[in-house]
Amino acid sequence: MDLAELAGKPSLSGWALVYISLIDAMEARFDRSQETAQKAQAIFQDLGQLGGVGFSMWVDAVARGMKARGSDQIDEEAYRASFEIITAMVGAAEAVGDRNFLGHVWYSLAVYSLDLGDDDAGDRLRKSIVPLWELGNKACTAHSIDQVARYAINQGNLEAATKILASTQAIRDNLGVDGHKTERFLWQEAKATLDASTSEAEQRAAWDSGYIMGFEDAVEHALEVLDL
Repeated sequence: MDLAELAGKPSLSGWALVYISLIDAMEARFDRSQETAQKAQAIFQDLGQLGGVGFSMWVDAVARGMKARGSDQIDEEAYRASFEIITAMVGAAEAVGDRNFLGHVWYSLAVYSLDLGDDDAGDRLRKSIVPLWELGNKACTAHSIDQVARYAINQGNLEAATKILASTQAIRDNLGVDGHKTERFLWQEAKATLDASTSEAEQRAAWDSGYIMGFEDAVEHALEVLDL
């Protein structure tokens, strides 16, 4: 069924559009993602579907924020504006009760916190990891755990960061997925920071230890790092 066939089913059209916009955001097609998310938001607003409005607003804000973040230098004003939009969504996401959506909202806020040097990154990472883990969403739990590596790097705990990146690489290898483009970019960014700080020989033991962790052990290790 294509979008033309969905023309008489506005709710389905809205969800089709918002997931297309999410895929575009994940693959770094940010302008197209925003345009499509805004179309979805308009449909949901007309229908009075608050869950759809919130989800499409989140995708739009994520695309806006990741575009502002760039690969070289953050447009901090635009980035903070996106951060504030998503922060305002937390209460609504909690009220809707969609734990998968809420985990992703907290993930977005954790990425912002790490980029902007805010103090709440650890708490936001925990709030992202736990619901995604409990839902059994291994792929999305992995991208939240990735950010614990960045948290560990900021704490000077390079061994833990290496174990974490190895563990999430193993999760993806076991799932047979590479992760989406923006997810891989953030993983590679953290790995590049480690490579600039430690040698391959220094990383090897920690990498091997992290890579053989199972999914549950990887989650528990990440949560322990957040408690340090």
